[in-house]
Amino acid sequence: MNIIILHRDDKRCLLKLDDETRTKLEAFGAEALEMIRSQDPLLWAHASDTGFMKIIKQGACVLRCIGVHTIIPITDASAHCAFVTCCLLALRLQHLSTEDRRTVRVDLLMLAECCTVQIDRALVPPFLWLPKKVKKASRVTRTYRKMLNHEHVSLADLLRLLVKLESALTPSLVVIGCELRKVTEGLRKALEQTAGRKRRTGGGRK
Repeated sequence: MNIIILHRDDKRCLLKLDDETRTKLEAFGAEALEMIRSQDPLLWAHASDTGFMKIIKQGACVLRCIGVHTIIPITDASAHCAFVTCCLLALRLQHLSTEDRRTVRVDLLMLAECCTVQIDRALVPPFLWLPKKVKKASRVTRTYRKMLNHEHVSLADLLRLLVKLESALTPSLVVIGCELRKVTEGLRKALEQTAGRKRRTGGGRK
């Protein structure tokens, strides 16, 4: 598997996928679109916001388009739609094949790198307050400095930062830690759902 993601200054990402991954994503995107189209729109209208069905349909279309092209630009808005669709599909894993489950996880990880979020600058403590353990991780510190500059940061980088902060959490970082948990909640739950059976249940040999 070979996926290259290049972030551009105009809030777009350029995705480059190898043929095997692209073929799997194209087939899964088409399958997801048919699955969503078969849902009863009236039930969805009662169960959620009227615009939600439109978002997840658009997200399935984005997934299929990503699979069609070897290299494709994707906007932040399109990445978010596709991400929401994958989070929804992660809750319906019992209806998916083993191969599709793996594909959902690949999609989630890829889209989490493309979806960006802007954290309220007032919630971000000074850089000097970070524990030494956190400062040693160069990628995490770059993410933190972006937050201090009120720049958009990918969901994937925010989750990496959260993991680091939770391993060395201090009282001064509790507020930002709570904010990161809230922002990454959908990603964390979806990744938990798509983890292997042994990993979810804690089984397997030691």
